[in-house]
Amino acid sequence: MEGISKQSNLKIGKDYTGIACGAFILNHKNELLLTKRSNSCGSYEGEWSVPGGKNEFGEKLEETTIRETKEEVGVDVEVIRLLDHFNYIPNDGEHWVYFNFICKIIGGELKIMEPDKIDEIRWFPLTELPEDTTSYTRAYVEKYLKENN
Repeated sequence: MEGISKQSNLKIGKDYTGIACGAFILNHKNELLLTKRSNSCGSYEGEWSVPGGKNEFGEKLEETTIRETKEEVGVDVEVIRLLDHFNYIPNDGEHWVYFNFICKIIGGELKIMEPDKIDEIRWFPLTELPEDTTSYTRAYVEKYLKENN
């Protein structure tokens, strides 16, 4: 999966390569957990996306997914498997590689843990995503539906 239609406002520096991970979490109704990104979060402001964030040096991708999910939405997850990845290369000297993992909630309480980055948390049917869902989240849903239909 390649490309995102909206350029990130997160400015790291010239010729930077970053890694980010997300959690694709479904509930018993087969609805996807999405977070609405706040206007001050740094990228994809006002758009819905899966919980996740930047990989830290020396951290395994699965560990990033677990940590970021807990930090953002307060739940503990178990990583089941990699769903997919894609490259995002805006024209400003950055290259991001996004990894999305299918996860299940194993504990904790679902709540907004970073109100400066997240405005809302909601479950959505896979076929009824909000119009302002990030293109990478849409791509992951399409991949999941293709694999599971």
